Amino acid sequence: MLKFWIQSFLAGVPTVVVGFRDDQGVLKKVQQFKTLELPRAVRANRDAWDPNVCLDLTKRVLDAVWEGTEDGAQYALRYTPPFECITLERLERGTDKSFLPEEYRQ
Repeated sequence: MLKFWIQSFLAGVPTVVVGFRDDQGVLKKVQQFKTLELPRAVRANRDAWDPNVCLDLTKRVLDAVWEGTEDGAQYALRYTPPFECITLERLERGTDKSFLPEEYRQ
């Protein structure tokens, strides 16, 4: 639920629709969650994530991305599961790995 929450929270999306699948990938259940209530929903789990820690990490990563991209070059943000390392890699000129249209990047 962490990925759903952080993306939706940062984008201001009020409700998240989540599909739950079995091990074979078959959809078994669809459920709606209010974005602001997701941290409380997982808090009962002993291994739950803390929204404050997540927001702090997100801010630090985005700050590093912002500072690292001031030269107009393209960068790729990569992580190594289970989130042990996050790196910002400068892409070589002519490498087009962007999901954004050229006019948006201009």
